[in-house]
Amino acid sequence: MIKLLVFYSILISGCTNQNNTQQNISMYNGRFEGTEPFWLLEIENNNYTLHCNNEISTGKLYFSNKSSRGESIAFNNSTIFGIINRSENGICDYAILEKDSVNFDIIFSYNNQTYRGCGDIFTTVISIEEFAD
Repeated sequence: MIKLLVFYSILISGCTNQNNTQQNISMYNGRFEGTEPFWLLEIENNNYTLHCNNEISTGKLYFSNKSSRGESIAFNNSTIFGIINRSENGICDYAILEKDSVNFDIIFSYNNQTYRGCGDIFTTVISIEEFAD
C-alpha cells in the first residue's frame, strides 16, 4: 500500500472508490482578541494558547467538520468550547480591534465565563491518500 500526503489550502470533502481511499484532516490557525477583561486566543495547527485573567491555558482543540450555517466552526476541549462565525457584513460584530480586516466573530466559554471577540482563522487541509497495489 502506498500513502501520499497532499496539502490543500481550501476545505474539501473526502472520497473513496475501489482503487484508493482519501482521508482529509483540517488544520486550523488563527488569532482572536477581546476585552472585558482583555484576552488573546492563538490557534496553531489545532493547538491553542489562551491568555486570559493573568492565566495561560494551552491544549488541543477539536473542531466540527460540518456546519449548518454558512461558515461556522464549533470547537471544544475539556476547558474551553465555542463557535467561530464568518461576519455576515465582513466586519466583526464585536468591533473591538483597531484592524478593519478581521472577518470572524468568536464566542467561547472558559472557566464558566463567556467571552466574545474578533479575529481571523485559516484552514489547511492535509489529504492522505492510500492506493491499493
